[in-house]
Amino acid sequence: MRIHDLILERQRSLFVGRARELAMLRDLVNQPREDWHLLHIHGPGGIGKSTLLRLVAGRLGGRRAILVDGSWGFARPEDVLARVRQELAARGAAVADWADGAPDDVTRALNAYAAAQGGILLALDAFEKWGLVEDWLRDEWLPGLDPLVRVCTAGRQRLVGPWQAGGWNLLVRQLELAPLSRREVAQYGQRIGILDEGALEDLRRISGGHPLALSLAGPLIARHGRLGGVQSEARALMQQLMGQVLADVTDPMLHRCIEAVSVLRRFDQELLEAALGEPIPAERFRALCGLPFITGYGEYWMLHDSVRQWALADVKARRPEAYALYRARARRVVDARIASGPVQPSEWLFDQLYLSGSDFMHGLLFGQGDEVEMHGLSAREADEVEQLYLRYLQSTGRPAHDRGVFALIRPLLALTPEWFGTLRKGGRILAFCAVVPLTEKTVPVLAAHPVAEAAARVYAPGQSQYYLGLGGYDPDGASGLDALMARDLLRLLPQEGLVLSQLDEARWGGFLRLIGSERAPWLDVARPDGTVYQGHVLDLRAERLHTKVLHLLGAADTLPAGAPPPERSAESAADLSVAALAQRLRKALRHFERLYAHPELVEPLRFLVGDAAEEEAGGPAAAVQGRIRRAVAQLETGSEAERRDGLILRRAFLEKQGSHELTAERLHLSVPTYYRHLRLAVHRLAQELLRTGPS
Repeated sequence: MRIHDLILERQRSLFVGRARELAMLRDLVNQPREDWHLLHIHGPGGIGKSTLLRLVAGRLGGRRAILVDGSWGFARPEDVLARVRQELAARGAAVADWADGAPDDVTRALNAYAAAQGGILLALDAFEKWGLVEDWLRDEWLPGLDPLVRVCTAGRQRLVGPWQAGGWNLLVRQLELAPLSRREVAQYGQRIGILDEGALEDLRRISGGHPLALSLAGPLIARHGRLGGVQSEARALMQQLMGQVLADVTDPMLHRCIEAVSVLRRFDQELLEAALGEPIPAERFRALCGLPFITGYGEYWMLHDSVRQWALADVKARRPEAYALYRARARRVVDARIASGPVQPSEWLFDQLYLSGSDFMHGLLFGQGDEVEMHGLSAREADEVEQLYLRYLQSTGRPAHDRGVFALIRPLLALTPEWFGTLRKGGRILAFCAVVPLTEKTVPVLAAHPVAEAAARVYAPGQSQYYLGLGGYDPDGASGLDALMARDLLRLLPQEGLVLSQLDEARWGGFLRLIGSERAPWLDVARPDGTVYQGHVLDLRAERLHTKVLHLLGAADTLPAGAPPPERSAESAADLSVAALAQRLRKALRHFERLYAHPELVEPLRFLVGDAAEEEAGGPAAAVQGRIRRAVAQLETGSEAERRDGLILRRAFLEKQGSHELTAERLHLSVPTYYRHLRLAVHRLAQELLRTGPS
């Protein structure tokens, strides 16, 4: 066995998914002669095209599969023929040397070899590098092959131009490789030793189901766990991923364009020029839109979600001043478009949310999902939605008899189908949610259910009231469904009225608070199996949703134009006692995920970060958050007591999911004991911050 064999065996052991693609390649080799077609596999760099071809070649065996890698490019047809001759000779086929025969001898030998094997697969990889010989290949060489030579090409772009005419349009089938699903990412993570659900979610978020990103991020997460405490390595990972994405992009202007595009949710030429601060020639803009990781979006274009995440992290780390400038320019243009034209505020709200720079919003609203579309729902699809919801309940570990809000789906869908939204891929429903108006017809349905009856009691005829409590997703669906469900939910929410929420997943609490919801314990419902449906109220009676969200996100950015920045505190660590710092920390930690919206809590802590407050891409709030995260991570590497305090701080504030009472239960502590440890943990955090000084 050679090292090459060990590498292939390792790849095979970690390979997940791609069952459909493997079946298509298997069927390609076994097709009758009269059904010959060329299969072209395409997708961005690192999506797994080469790995897929190597795996198929390994399964077919060396005698029935010839893999020709064009990564270095072929300058002349003779180079291609020489490589094929070499592969045939390695398999014992009779083919003349160049000195003894004509180039056509290679074609005849290949046809004879295919006939002897009963059909072979000829896989031409890295097809984007075959440009110098592509015309010869299409017009001269491939037409001379026997149909028993089944051809598969793989490259970054679709086959276009002459491949779509002259008869080839009837013989070319295109297959785009999509990112791996949530379950497939989890399978990969578990195979390399990632078992913690939080770490698996980090793997899903960072990779977006992209195989190259999985192979780079997976070992890092397997070593360190969640990436919050290893920001430098996470930053290096993002830069490495962007290096792979841009490997074939040599135009410096396109590199600048991609930086600016990462700051925008969607773009056209005018918006991109404004963000970039320079004109873009039409041919360069067309070249940008032709890149394999740029996708059409109605009248606009977008970066693929996973690439956008990497590009954004990369530009924030490398060029924070440019990042801030791109954002400021783009915000002016988006605001001007909203003010001057007949646009849909609910649609442009996403652009403004993205430009807000909120890490939480970026993570929740702009995750992966390039292939997923948002659609409505009809009453005829009730069976499919109910089955999806039951699979969702099963994936959460509920007892078999627990059916959640299952009984509400069919009657409410029959009454208000227009208030349901779905996420679909290829027509299949991956997720759904609903915001149902309270009316004389819907309230009796809600009142008859043990969870929703608390919301039904609030019903006041003549007022605009809504119920948010129905939702679920396919556990085998695409990665990033949480993000897409949040987007869909924002589309469904009314612009005004009162929204009563009862959701059984605590992680949605952060999103609801961010858009202005307040906790409503009187809506909480605890089921016998331990499931807690948390109550929230979103009051849109005095302020419309669009205005409220932007107001909340802009709370930290309300200085009038031209106003001087607030004076910096000259305070130092030596001026402050541990008790005084602990008091400040307690106030800040309560709003940790939204510190950017509370400058009055950030300012008393700025001395902890020194000059890093200005260098951090997210400003002083992000710098303080990072300083606290690093201190908590340091505690978690210390003594047993320090590790306990670090864990409590992380669970209670940094990764807050639900109330303190719920956190105490998850840590197997009584509530009084938990609060005592929590006070001590904040005190120890203050000691650690003062001991290490400004970063």
